[in-house]
Amino acid sequence: MVRAIFAMVGAITALFPDRVLDAVERYAIEQGEKHQRESHVRPAIQVEGVAVAAASILGGKAYSWMMSLTGIFGVLIVFFPDHYLNVAAKFVYEDPEKVTWKKRFIAGLRIIGIFYLLISLKALIDEQQEK
Repeated sequence: MVRAIFAMVGAITALFPDRVLDAVERYAIEQGEKHQRESHVRPAIQVEGVAVAAASILGGKAYSWMMSLTGIFGVLIVFFPDHYLNVAAKFVYEDPEKVTWKKRFIAGLRIIGIFYLLISLKALIDEQQEK
């Protein structure tokens, strides 16, 4: 079930990267702020979406590797959300120092990080049980 959800989210991200980014920005960035995205962001988001969808559909080592990476991001997000957001802003925006993150987004981001950790641990447990 988790694989199917990841495949669907990956496909949506690959097909509609601007809509996904706009939705995240509405929730994450203070109202009234509009920042110019770097030109590489749209294709990078699309590639990520395709990779997530493909790894989820294929399973095996590709999915296992993706879940390990998801767990690493989960740790970073839970324990270092401000640093994670600073790095993300530098990757995404031309003016990263001007981005003001909503306080509730940081709390929500930590919840996402916990979710990432839990699903990566579940994937690891499932993989070990299959051996």
